Amino acid sequence: MEKKSGFLVAFEGIDGSGKSTLSRLVFNALIARSIPVILTKEPGGTPAGQRIRTIVHEDVLTPQAEFLLFAADRSEHIHNVIMPALQDGKIVLSDRMADSSRAYQGYGRGIDLHLIDKVTHWVMQGIEPDLIVYCKIDAETAFKRIVQRKQELTLFEKEKTTFFERVIEGFEKIFSGKSQVLVVDATLPAEVLCAQVIAELCHRWESNV
Repeated sequence: MEKKSGFLVAFEGIDGSGKSTLSRLVFNALIARSIPVILTKEPGGTPAGQRIRTIVHEDVLTPQAEFLLFAADRSEHIHNVIMPALQDGKIVLSDRMADSSRAYQGYGRGIDLHLIDKVTHWVMQGIEPDLIVYCKIDAETAFKRIVQRKQELTLFEKEKTTFFERVIEGFEKIFSGKSQVLVVDATLPAEVLCAQVIAELCHRWESNV
């Protein structure tokens, strides 16, 4: 595998945390600065991933099948989108990556974390985010945001509050003590969070070059 020359940023958080909005704002801000950047997502960053996204959002699956579909999406995503962009020296912004599987399928669904990590390491081929932006929010506030969208809910968005509380606990444990994690208060205006992320991202990216 060739050494990556770009910079990978993952945006993580529960449904309704605002991470998708934030990642788009950061993308637009970097484009305005003429910085080479792409915006992608998991699941759905590839044609195969788009079909997987429909399945996991609409079909009731066993926890094992759900995780394996996310892993399949991640393998396609890493190979076809992320690695080529990094090797081109671009900043890659990904709406979710492997830590979502650890939090949702591990802590949320109860799948063995060692198994998740083993499969994840295999499909990611040594790629890890240089920066993780964790959009921290409580489950109640996040759910209110989801309802306000007035859109059809995915199966994940229909989960009970207790499920999301387990996922939040998972994110907190996963990110505890990690130096590459930027924790942002997701209840703040998105523009404020965007400025925080841009400052941190540019500092780390310039140090990485």
